[in-house]
Amino acid sequence: MEYIASCAAERLNRYHHKERVKIVIPLRGFSSLSVQGGRLHDPASDKMLTNTLKKCLDSEIEIIEIDSDINSKDFAGAVTETLSQALGVK
Repeated sequence: MEYIASCAAERLNRYHHKERVKIVIPLRGFSSLSVQGGRLHDPASDKMLTNTLKKCLDSEIEIIEIDSDINSKDFAGAVTETLSQALGVK
């Protein structure tokens, strides 16, 4: 996870308009299999990815953490809201 996050951060840090980049992180699982009770549930691994992104991403890149899993309505709403704000859509 550390390698994946550092590679993703490296690519995102190359983007010239970093203030446009938003990372929305679901704190309760990155897939339907990694939620609590799922076969790939591994909070330590998820935390490693999140912490590495925080450490490696340029400070101009906003990280938004959502206390839900990636398939929840709350997460979808947060992504929609973030995108709407970035595009200036009401």
